[in-house]
Amino acid sequence: MNHIQDAHFQAKSFCIQTKALRNTLDTLARCYREARPGDEVALMTGLAALISPARNGWQAEKLQSPQLQLQCLPL
Repeated sequence: MNHIQDAHFQAKSFCIQTKALRNTLDTLARCYREARPGDEVALMTGLAALISPARNGWQAEKLQSPQLQLQCLPL
C-alpha cells in the first residue's frame, strides 16, 4: 500500500470513528443532559451480547433479545 492509499484509508477510518464517537456522545447527552429525574432513557433495545474469551482477548457476539432493554443509570 503506498502513502496516498494509506492516507485515504486512515482518513476513512478516522471518519468512521468520529461518527461513532459523536453517536455515543449524543446518546449520553440524552441520558445525562436532557433527562429529568425519573425519566427512563433506552440505550439499546432488542439486542444482547454474548461475550466469550478468544485467543486475542474477548469476542462479543450480538444476539436478538426482544425483551431486553438497556437503560441509562437513574439520575
